[in-house]
Amino acid sequence: PPGVMTATLWGNQEKGPYGALTKFPAGFESPLHYHSSDMKIIVIKGAYIYTPEGGTQKRFGPGSYVSYPGGDRHTTHGAEDSETIFFMESPGKFDINMISEGMEKK
Repeated sequence: PPGVMTATLWGNQEKGPYGALTKFPAGFESPLHYHSSDMKIIVIKGAYIYTPEGGTQKRFGPGSYVSYPGGDRHTTHGAEDSETIFFMESPGKFDINMISEGMEKK
C-alpha cells in the first residue's frame, strides 16, 4: 500500500520465515483482510490498532506485543497523529488477502 515501508531483517518475506521492520504513515488504514501465516508484532513507535472481524478495536502502543494466527480476519490502522513503526515476524511468507464486502467465511 502507498506509504507503507518494510525493511527485512532476516529471512525472505516472499518465500518463507522472516523478521522485518514496518512503517505505516500517520493515519494508515487497511480494510478487512487476513494473512496465511501467524503474525507476531512488537510496536516500537506510534500505535498499532487492531480490530478482529466482529470484535472490539484494540490499540497497542510502544512496547506492546500482538500476535494472531494465520487466517485471522481483521483490520489494522496506524496512529492518527504519527507514523507507526513495528517489528513483525512470521513462520511463513507474507501475504495480505483482502476480504470483499459480502464475502462468506471459509
